[in-house]
Amino acid sequence: MRAGRTPENGESRGGKVRLQRVLADAGVAARKQCERLIETGHVEVNGERVERLPVFVDPQVDDIRVDGKRIKPTTRHVYLMWHKPARVLATPPIDEMESRPTVADYVDHPTAARLFPVGTLGFEASGLMLLTSNTRAATLLSHPKSRVERVYNARVKGTPTGTARSKLRKGVQVLMPERGKEAPGSRKASPTEPRRKTLEKGFDRNEKRESKPKMRRVRLEIRSLDPSTRAGPVAPEDATAGNTSIEILTTEPRDEYVAQAMHLVGHPVRKLQRLAIGPLKLREVGPGAWRELSRDEMKALRAFLDELAAASGMKPAKSNRSSSAGSSRGPGVRRPRVIGGARASAGGAGAMNAAALDSEQQSEEERGVDPEDFED
Repeated sequence: MRAGRTPENGESRGGKVRLQRVLADAGVAARKQCERLIETGHVEVNGERVERLPVFVDPQVDDIRVDGKRIKPTTRHVYLMWHKPARVLATPPIDEMESRPTVADYVDHPTAARLFPVGTLGFEASGLMLLTSNTRAATLLSHPKSRVERVYNARVKGTPTGTARSKLRKGVQVLMPERGKEAPGSRKASPTEPRRKTLEKGFDRNEKRESKPKMRRVRLEIRSLDPSTRAGPVAPEDATAGNTSIEILTTEPRDEYVAQAMHLVGHPVRKLQRLAIGPLKLREVGPGAWRELSRDEMKALRAFLDELAAASGMKPAKSNRSSSAGSSRGPGVRRPRVIGGARASAGGAGAMNAAALDSEQQSEEERGVDPEDFED
């Protein structure tokens, strides 16, 4: 059977999918890297060397090989809980000159090249990071419109008063990060195209709009670490140092917004640790270590993803049966496998790098829940 070809803009037919997607899902590399492997003659389909795209294949039927090694189709997704230490980048470095440690130095899972981080966590922050090969699930959990609750343990300067807590509950305006360079594929104004002028001031409307900083309203719920006094005033932890430990609940996907909001009400964050994302809680994994989600965690996550998908009007984010929660251990409580924080190879971080770039370059308020965001 020969690999199917269609015109450049054609769609898959007869249940076949793009060859580079099959390779990426099998953990060969990120999709763009897989395209380069195909175009440079490293891939064979049913004994025929493929060097031109697009090519559509049936991974269950076609014999697909990369440098002579057969690629087995995969239908299972991976879900890892990583305890990010402070002063570690949550994504692989974009700049080759970057010398700071990254997630690629700690997570040595065989499918690391296809793991996407759910949201972000700043360089100075620590705590729970969820890494998954399920792009649909990652989008559902990290999209601002999903309003997934996150819990942080924070040490802040001073003691948040009732006034500060009230302001944070109602919401404070924070400055959104700049998007940086113009996004690929966006329309650029022609040098000969006349500028549109306002009647009164003669400014270019586009320039005026772009120069205005983008703001976002952030809402936080501040609670005491003592469960018996959660609704009461927050007590100072150390009167000498002037710091207070608190618990922060928010649906904001970016921890930098949390830090900005606390700074604006007069309580700069000294230390920030994420404890939970939706139904997942940071447990049984030390700083720098990672583990696969347990069977109970996968069950709770699947139910949570189904609720998010139903609320957004999209198809459920099928998590399949995760390879990290297989049934080979039989009944009973599954003890998660914990990998120590020893550094792993930094290779194979293309997909995580691409996900980080997309997260940084696109502002949340401008992104709707697009069906293409859920491509798996």
